Amino acid sequence: MQITLNIDDDVFATAKKVAERQKRPVASVISEMARRGMESEHRLVLRHGRPVLVAPENGEVVTLGQIRQIQDEMDDEEVREANDFSAGRQPPDRTGR
Repeated sequence: MQITLNIDDDVFATAKKVAERQKRPVASVISEMARRGMESEHRLVLRHGRPVLVAPENGEVVTLGQIRQIQDEMDDEEVREANDFSAGRQPPDRTGR
């Protein structure tokens, strides 16, 4: 189906990068992103101007102790990448591009 949509620049840029990396049409990537968003049990809300992930009611609580245990099992590079991701920085492209 063909339709004209207004998409935020950052969303389009991300979809375009994914499409180039996966050698797929941008429209296919955007459709997949939309499907994943609609299927997700989690939702994002803004609280005090910051995005907060709201888990489903039957979801498990992850404690700080569990996070620290996982970090202890990770190597330094994995911890660095996880911290960068949680701070909103893009992970490095592992394909060498």
